[in-house]
Amino acid sequence: MQSSSSWLSLGCAVLTAAACPAQFAWDRILTPTQPGFGLWPGMAWFAPTGTCILYGGGNGSVAGNETWSYDGTTWTQLTPPTNPGLRHTFGMCADVQRGVIVMFGGSDSTFTPQGTTWEYAPLTNTWTQRTSLSGNTPGPRYACGMVHDVARGVSVLYGGWSGSGFTNETWEWNGVDWVLVPTANRPSGRDRFAFAYDVVRGKSVLFGGITTSGPSAETWEYDGVDWTLVATPTSPPPRQKVNMAYDLARGVMVMQGGQANGVQLLDGWEYDGVNWRLLPSTPSPARGEDAVVYDVARGVTVVFGGYSTGGTYTQTWEYARATTARVHRFGVGCTGSGGVPALQAQGGAVPTLGTTFALDVTNLPLAGGIGAVFYGASNYQFGPLWLPLDLALLGWGGCRAYTTPDIGFPFVHAGGLGSTSFAVPTGTQLQGFAFFGQAVSFDAGAPNGQLALSNAVELILN
Repeated sequence: MQSSSSWLSLGCAVLTAAACPAQFAWDRILTPTQPGFGLWPGMAWFAPTGTCILYGGGNGSVAGNETWSYDGTTWTQLTPPTNPGLRHTFGMCADVQRGVIVMFGGSDSTFTPQGTTWEYAPLTNTWTQRTSLSGNTPGPRYACGMVHDVARGVSVLYGGWSGSGFTNETWEWNGVDWVLVPTANRPSGRDRFAFAYDVVRGKSVLFGGITTSGPSAETWEYDGVDWTLVATPTSPPPRQKVNMAYDLARGVMVMQGGQANGVQLLDGWEYDGVNWRLLPSTPSPARGEDAVVYDVARGVTVVFGGYSTGGTYTQTWEYARATTARVHRFGVGCTGSGGVPALQAQGGAVPTLGTTFALDVTNLPLAGGIGAVFYGASNYQFGPLWLPLDLALLGWGGCRAYTTPDIGFPFVHAGGLGSTSFAVPTGTQLQGFAFFGQAVSFDAGAPNGQLALSNAVELILN
């Protein structure tokens, strides 16, 4: 059965116009050509040319040695006179002060750890091997992380696999010399972690990686003096083979995918220095071992390559402001007497301005009953509480709230199916605005004796 009302339209208009920012979403970018080595290449954004520079990577067990640039539309292969050789899983970052891209370590096709330092100058299209003035240098390693600390003008290298074990050293390259930094605290040895630099807060942020204890879910920050383990209210699940980039315009880290214990992860997250926020994740790259950077000029996060259950990919994806209407399902519901309620767009529709949009809720009790859909402006924070919110304290074990319950609309259901609809407001000022929804089924037959919750949806208007 279906319900529709003008007050729902009014509530939706108020909700989206007053409280919801323009939303970001993943889009695959179809390019005429692309690099052929998609497994853990290195990539950095270079400001003077406004392009992403990519090097190396793997294709199966074979490493590559190609240099490419991406301008947001086209990949172009560059042909410098020399290069670092066959390489993947190295550390790479852009030194904005000196106008070069710094690369260290990595592995060749035989998975032999490398210990050389190279710099690429895009303006002259030249790779140059560098040596440390003091003779001090990090030992050979691959699957390490490197970021450039803009405030202090140094490239920071951490972790990796030495061939005999995980490393937990912090090194800094100032363009002339490598310096080993002794810190009072530091993450345990690990490799294949997410690592990016927060320009506004002046901190290098690390998440996850694989350790001797398995995949990690730790968040660490390095300020140039010491490492701090950050206890966030919510956290992504443990993962390795993951990358992230810092979105300068919005002040958040963007992390998507990764793997844990051989399982491909599909979720996306943002970190603002206080907490992690779960993102709607479909469609998305859903990759591990990819390359991720933030294009400052265009305000988009760029992902290339990676590995998932389908093998190695050489696709280009971007995370940018949504320009089309969308419905993204995310989160996990909790079971009722009819199964786990599922919330989805009716007929695969999207919320287009000036139309009527309907949502279906399935897997409801066959005997019928009452449910409700709650819409909210945030899937991040509800007053002093952080989302998703575990409702076990209310006696609803296994249930999580993914959105703020700003507006709620009841519906009557029968035969396991319920529906609700609303008139999408008109007005171009609402293009790109987003809000969230989650359904509740009032169900005495649920394990908790009261209710079951559906997955959540993100609704983006256009």
